[in-house]
Amino acid sequence: MTDTSTDIHTRLEPNKAKARQWFESLRDQICTSLEKIEASIAQHEYSHMELMSLRQEVTEVFLADKKLKASERYLDRLLDNILY
Repeated sequence: MTDTSTDIHTRLEPNKAKARQWFESLRDQICTSLEKIEASIAQHEYSHMELMSLRQEVTEVFLADKKLKASERYLDRLLDNILY
């Protein structure tokens, strides 16, 4: 490595640790939120029709801008796993 690339790596190292902490915190927050959704659904005895209606409403929200983003597709699959 050259001095310049070593310098860049040295300067980026603290940022990598901060980024790792941020992503881990975000992951934990998302997991906590999904667990709350799952617990709430399990606590109530929703009918299959009510769950289907909820899924339809979520889909409509995701498609409101006429695009289904990758993050929305991921959330859609997660919701399917929680509900069914």
